Amino acid sequence: MKFDRFDESDTADLLLPEGTHECEIVKVKQVTRKADGRELVVIELKDTGDAYEKAAKFLDPSEKRDHRSAMQLLAALGLPADAAVDESLEGRRVMVTTARGVSKRDGLPVVYVNAFAASPNPGQAAPKPAEKPARKTAAAKTLGDDDIPF
Repeated sequence: MKFDRFDESDTADLLLPEGTHECEIVKVKQVTRKADGRELVVIELKDTGDAYEKAAKFLDPSEKRDHRSAMQLLAALGLPADAAVDESLEGRRVMVTTARGVSKRDGLPVVYVNAFAASPNPGQAAPKPAEKPARKTAAAKTLGDDDIPF
């Protein structure tokens, strides 16, 4: 099946304009590049005004500039520098500075996320699934409230 290429004007209308925007972290996932096997963290961001589609920030742990971006993101969220960049960040809001460009790979317009800053409305982290309570041991089951030694 043949697909027509998007006009730049059609696609560009869906992308975040250049400037600073409040975005929500929609998804954080780890991926492995097929070409060289390097692992990356992909942070998907969505404009809180719902006017534009998602943008993404790819962070490569082997790149020095990506370490700076990760530290900037954690600082903007008020987290320590040794915190993990993982799905626990989903649901939080952050201000992002974006620039438009053209992908070298396919020639289509893209959004580059260049900087992170604290949001006036930080949002909530996504709730984690509840853990099952630990099972009571046989000894704990037989003790009543009166039988607990002090």
